Amino acid sequence: MTETQKPVDIDEMFAELMESLQEVSDDGMEAELVSKASQIREIAKHCEQTLIVQRYAKMREEFEEELRAESAADQLLINSWLHMLERVVNAPTRAHMVVSVRLLMPLVAKHLPAQH
Repeated sequence: MTETQKPVDIDEMFAELMESLQEVSDDGMEAELVSKASQIREIAKHCEQTLIVQRYAKMREEFEEELRAESAADQLLINSWLHMLERVVNAPTRAHMVVSVRLLMPLVAKHLPAQH
């Protein structure tokens, strides 16, 4: 990072994403997530670089296996998103909330349709 570059604030990026989604209906959420794919991928890229994600990669892989077993293929994106939101909303501490975003946003990004 050069002196002119500002450090990436994952929490700020996530807050901006959430703010942009606050008026979206449940029925329209998946389409809106797809429309924000580049923003989601950018957040996920930064999350992947954190030590916590690297440290708990195996745990995330196990969760993804469970998600795949319980979800139809066309429901993986929305189910991974809803699981992340549930973890954030029900987090017992701010630290748990922060870690949930970092661990699960890459999983959400993984289930976005392939880039064209």
